[in-house]
Amino acid sequence: MNKISKTIVACVLCFFTLFMTAFAVQDDNMKLSSQIKVAVNDQDVDTVPIIYQGSAYLNIREIAPWVDLKVDYDKNTQTIDLSGMDYASTLNDTTIMTIDQSKVTLGHFNALAKWNRFYAGLKTISSDQNSAFKEFVREQVVEEEAVKLLAKDNNIEMTADDYNAVNKQIEEVASKFNKRDDFITYLYNDIGISYINYACIQEYLHLREKVRNQLVGDISENEMKSYYNTHQSAFLTDNATVEHILFQTTDENGNILPYDEKKKVEQEALIVLNKINNHSISFEEAMQTHSDDQSYLKYPDGFVVQESGVQPEFWRAVNQMKTGEISTLVETKYGYHIIKVMSKSAVLPFDEVKEQVLEIMKNSAFNDVLKTVTDKFSITYNKDIYDSYAVY
Repeated sequence: MNKISKTIVACVLCFFTLFMTAFAVQDDNMKLSSQIKVAVNDQDVDTVPIIYQGSAYLNIREIAPWVDLKVDYDKNTQTIDLSGMDYASTLNDTTIMTIDQSKVTLGHFNALAKWNRFYAGLKTISSDQNSAFKEFVREQVVEEEAVKLLAKDNNIEMTADDYNAVNKQIEEVASKFNKRDDFITYLYNDIGISYINYACIQEYLHLREKVRNQLVGDISENEMKSYYNTHQSAFLTDNATVEHILFQTTDENGNILPYDEKKKVEQEALIVLNKINNHSISFEEAMQTHSDDQSYLKYPDGFVVQESGVQPEFWRAVNQMKTGEISTLVETKYGYHIIKVMSKSAVLPFDEVKEQVLEIMKNSAFNDVLKTVTDKFSITYNKDIYDSYAVY
């Protein structure tokens, strides 16, 4: 069995390689061969190659999304066109800014923008928000360059174990979908990034944490207690009483619905949210009419949630909301939620938030380290591109 490797695209701190393993074919007849395994970055692609004259040929539409390409076919000219995906494409090499001698492409800048837009739970960025959001992404790009430089100067590298940990994390996320193609479609249509963009972002986040942990010194318990005592307002979310409307996006086996069905559920949820915001229906009426979770029958005054008992996205939304506030759409592995916070609790004991305090203090100390690097950067901009930039 021979293994052939080909570098397909470069992204932040990583190169992705396409591996194809094939058996030698003795005859020249064209035939399908299920013996051949096709994988991108060690992730299996659901395709069966055709063997002809000793070579393996792949279905271009099945393989293209994995390598950041889109396929168009012109019937009139009978032309197949392969091009980099317009969204956040790592193949888009237009320079939007330069940090020292390192060029930042428009494609990379936009990929980070779309990822952060998604992570913030936003569907769109309004024109009023664009300037502040662009500055936030710019700061992240500059920080990213600082992390890379710190890693290089301190001989901190991603090891095989690090890459395996990242791949395992990605696999856990992808396994929540019926099939991998649904995961790739979700990244493309719902977030606006490719699988390769997503994997590169996860690798960078892993590297950032590794650099932080090696460069930030030990923090004593007395230091943590001092921080806790002067920042108690940050630890007010022991629990909260909430109501929610669930629009389920999983089948009876817990698998995520196919993409088209999931989008229909999302549209239904958005219509209901709009009605609530326009006061054409009350939250309680919408909950009784539309929610796939009937727990409100058992808990008519709301139910108590804690961070350890709900999905991270659900808790993050609750944590940022005030009493009486109604959320935007919040997506978890169960579906789309509209949440209403009925009440919140008092300050958590130090022992329960000790690890959280440690993370906050480590990040603060690491930000100080990063600032010593970023303050020395010489940054220039492609003015026309940067000034006119909006998430696309």
